[in-house]
Amino acid sequence: MPLIHAIEVSNFMNHSRRLPWAPDWRYERFVLGGYHAAFNMPNGRGKSTMILALFAMLTWHRKSLGDIRSMHCAPPSDAAFTHYRIEITKRNAIQADLLMAQVGPSDGEHMVFGIYGNAGDGNSFDYYAYNGTFDDCPIAHRDSGLVTLVSKNEFVSTLQKQNGVFPASAKERRLEEWRRLVSENFDMSSLQQQLAYQLAKGAEGSSTYFDVGDRRGANYSEALFYKHLAPELLTELMGSFGEEGEKGIEDTVYEKSRSVVVA
Repeated sequence: MPLIHAIEVSNFMNHSRRLPWAPDWRYERFVLGGYHAAFNMPNGRGKSTMILALFAMLTWHRKSLGDIRSMHCAPPSDAAFTHYRIEITKRNAIQADLLMAQVGPSDGEHMVFGIYGNAGDGNSFDYYAYNGTFDDCPIAHRDSGLVTLVSKNEFVSTLQKQNGVFPASAKERRLEEWRRLVSENFDMSSLQQQLAYQLAKGAEGSSTYFDVGDRRGANYSEALFYKHLAPELLTELMGSFGEEGEKGIEDTVYEKSRSVVVA
């Protein structure tokens, strides 16, 4: 199970729509160290946007990322891309149990997942991943408090030299390939549920989060269960009885019906 070591953003958000472009987050690295963490910042600084970007990036949710790109990314004329990325650490269960107290959860094999791009340039975000750390392919340089953003050409050139870089070919620049890579490290069904929660603004205490639509003639508790609770409870339903990769009810349905489809 991977742990998020850090989140990094640069050239990101312009909440007041200042012209010329002046990002709220010129460059920042949030070091979580693989521990439970919380963002604590004033309203309007981007907490919800950053969390939404996390799940939208990992699930390749085009609508959410398109909105983020159009509203919060630097213009094409800017010398640097807008970046959002995470660095994870991967450790096996035995190491985590025996060595956690000695080495900490952030020690292990590191991997970076990220997106970069600009607003209004006719293209979507570019997705990438590689084995290593943020420092292997920097997006900014900090010297005595002075931050210099890495240029577009310098970043792309450095990224192409990384170990295990994805995509390695044009064939891999597809939603299916990205989700396959992410699924090797995260539970995709869980990511989809977290994304749905963010889109429903559940984390913001939205009064509509527990709405179940038109309930005429229906029991509210029953409708609430099937709409909101059942999808959560069915995750990992198979537990230790499931086959490899069989995590949710949709996996079970797929496996049981596949033989019929093949026949």
